[in-house]
Amino acid sequence: MDIEDYNYDSTEPEILKIGTGENTATIYYVKKEGKIIIHHYIYDEKTNTYSTVKLVEDNEIIGKIGDDYKTEASSEIPENYIVVDNTPENYIGRIEGQTKEINYYYKLKTPKVESGVGSEIIEGGEQTEDGKWKITAGEEIKYKIKYNTQIEDYKGKIKIEVKAILPQGTRIDQEKCDFSEGTYEEESNTITWTKEIENINTFQNGTYEDGINKEITIVYAEDYIVDELAPKVIGK
Repeated sequence: MDIEDYNYDSTEPEILKIGTGENTATIYYVKKEGKIIIHHYIYDEKTNTYSTVKLVEDNEIIGKIGDDYKTEASSEIPENYIVVDNTPENYIGRIEGQTKEINYYYKLKTPKVESGVGSEIIEGGEQTEDGKWKITAGEEIKYKIKYNTQIEDYKGKIKIEVKAILPQGTRIDQEKCDFSEGTYEEESNTITWTKEIENINTFQNGTYEDGINKEITIVYAEDYIVDELAPKVIGK
């Protein structure tokens, strides 16, 4: 005899001898088992893609049909990932005859970045009474360029890029300038420095601090009167 959600187990006694009196046999059934498979997939926040790329291996729960179950996010994910939703569809329920699959998604943690930029005039230039700056052709003007950054919750490599934009509308004598290992672009009148750092792991090593600090010498090709003499500094 078939009983829903149960499997036949045994009969006692196995062989029943029929006599003239009462004849009794006991049939035993056990509950069928069901399975829960828990997947741990990567969510790509940049493309808003819920992928089927495994971040860690699947987990399984096997139990009797009708038993309650509860799943949870993996504790074995890499330290630079975080679960998107701790309570996905069917994360709790009852075991059924058919296999259930539960999907947990994880995304990269958003790094915490604090940066500071600045520039100052070390030497050269002349400020007029009205607050403007006078530049004399051939004069050396020395600047200090500063960019510092602090990074937390990050694992991987970074590229620091710093741009110093010289006063708008000016031209410089490139051969006489010292860009301190920077690259000059004439069209934008900008000096750029880049720096790549690999194997950063703030989860193990704490806050990562770095920056680019340069002293440059600029020789302008003509006389100018400008509102601001110090370069505008942009960093990322």
